[in-house]
Amino acid sequence: MTSTMAANVDGQTCMHLINHFDVAKYRPPFQYAMGTKIGQGGLSRGVFQATSKTDRTVYAVKCIALGSACNDRILKQGIKEFKSILRLNQKAHENVLNYFYVDIVYFDSFPELRVLMECCQGGNLNQKNQQLSLQRKRYKQADIVEDFRGILKGLCYLHKNKILHRDLKGQNILFSTYGTVKIADFGSMVELAASTTATYEVQGGDGTITYMPPEAFRREFGSIGRAYDIWSLGCVLLEMLQGHPPRFCRLETSGNLAHLLRPVEIQAALMAGEKPWYEKKFGRKNCNDDKLFLKAAEDFLSQCLRPHANERPKAKHLLSHQLVIIKAAAAAALSPEEPTYIGIGNSPTPFHTHRIMQNNLMLAGAAAMNRSLMFR
Repeated sequence: MTSTMAANVDGQTCMHLINHFDVAKYRPPFQYAMGTKIGQGGLSRGVFQATSKTDRTVYAVKCIALGSACNDRILKQGIKEFKSILRLNQKAHENVLNYFYVDIVYFDSFPELRVLMECCQGGNLNQKNQQLSLQRKRYKQADIVEDFRGILKGLCYLHKNKILHRDLKGQNILFSTYGTVKIADFGSMVELAASTTATYEVQGGDGTITYMPPEAFRREFGSIGRAYDIWSLGCVLLEMLQGHPPRFCRLETSGNLAHLLRPVEIQAALMAGEKPWYEKKFGRKNCNDDKLFLKAAEDFLSQCLRPHANERPKAKHLLSHQLVIIKAAAAAALSPEEPTYIGIGNSPTPFHTHRIMQNNLMLAGAAAMNRSLMFR
């Protein structure tokens, strides 16, 4: 078969898929040039920057390879994700990523689904924490309050419009060029049928294990619903406070040596009702503004990280929480000197300080380090 004939066959296949899944009206009305890779998604081969050849508008393009068999499940999920978020975009929310167009093209001999989205050039929350760490800085309290308020507003909007995200985490919290937070990556989303989640309407958990709630593994805790995202929201707050993703760790009986749990151990810990360790020193001793912030943050976490789903508050109710409405003037900059400690663990005893050495069993293989760990 000549290259021209092959190209025609490829084009016919793509048009068949476009017509079959009724996405022709959502195709971009312009040509675009693909640029550098700016991110990685679960089933996608990556997220790339692309520029319109008509008006030079910059987009982020999520590219989902369909394979030689044109995997129907992946294609349906990708198009469902696009159409669901496009429906929301009719009443766009500033804290939810905008989706614009969808296309099916041939790439590397196979069909590929491409979703053109708003391009957030400020990176994600995980990257922001890494940059702050390299600069030996921490998230300022005022910034935590402002950014977290935006995340919560975005989540309220999703829940109000019957969208369960199921994969809230730092990598899926993006920042626009102007610093506005955006909830992104709806590859694990579920579109609910009603304003309240029916029993067992959602049959399984999804997402990243360190952000997943106990009910993702224990059906007796009840149905998987909006409370799933509330647990993950608490884990995102932990990430902002600590400067790294949530961790599950445990003291050895031999002494103060702690190790970070592996995925299979994390699942067992969640099923046993454990929470992520809250390990960080921040704030300034005898500072009233810090005490107000720390007290509000601790209370917010205690509400989100309740093991039983039906005990967690709704997102709309959390909008009136002290942490969210705290005045910017009271949210003073963090200071590493004279730290104030707060923590969440499984011990019923008051806060205790332990010197521990964490080994390199962390998911990413972190090096051993000495830290001060608070247990509650």
